[in-house]
Amino acid sequence: MYGTEWIAFMNSGWFWILLVWSGIWKGISLWKSARNKHLVWFVVLFVFNTAGILPIIYLLIHSRKNKAIHHPANRTIRKTGRKTRRRKK
Repeated sequence: MYGTEWIAFMNSGWFWILLVWSGIWKGISLWKSARNKHLVWFVVLFVFNTAGILPIIYLLIHSRKNKAIHHPANRTIRKTGRKTRRRKK
């Protein structure tokens, strides 16, 4: 009985919507993690399928808006890609 329910779910539209949703978020997060050289995140995102939840969490944690670091000399340093630049006053 369980097998026929699974086949019916795969033939429904919800399965394909979930598949596309997960694939889009997974692709974006894998690209960002590889670009930022986050090997552990890349492997975890590649191995586990969480219907887009884990990739969204990764993207929220590692977004550029959260990259501001406050310098002790009251200057803000923003990380952009691989280089660190200081803002001029």
